[in-house]
Amino acid sequence: LDAGGFVVGVRPWLKPFTIPQETKRIWWDHRDRVILVAEHYRRPHGHHAHIYYLRNRLIAGMSRLVVVVEAKPGGGTTHMEEWALRHGKPLAIFEHPDKESIYHKGYLWFVKAAEKYEGAVLHTVRTVEELEELIKTLV
Repeated sequence: LDAGGFVVGVRPWLKPFTIPQETKRIWWDHRDRVILVAEHYRRPHGHHAHIYYLRNRLIAGMSRLVVVVEAKPGGGTTHMEEWALRHGKPLAIFEHPDKESIYHKGYLWFVKAAEKYEGAVLHTVRTVEELEELIKTLV
């Protein structure tokens, strides 16, 4: 925002509009440069896990590149990333250095998942510098 950009806030619903206290200052000071997007106008009744999945789908759909820092196999992040792979959205995932960790297993899950989808675009990155180079090729 200080550089003159915009913020896109992706929420599962808009009403009631509740945000953390520290975010309220940003909202009021820069509301002419904050865009809110949601799958639902009002908070739906019942279980909300699926609503967050829909929010993540919106994030992936609006992104030029979906970046996965770490994810567990079958965790909430996997739904957004699988949507991205299925729709040919470029996805960058950090290969976790600890081959025994649950996050490395998540990395391997994404590599295998990408093989299922024709047109899937999966980039493995190991450092922030590699990610920065990848981003330069997409702009």
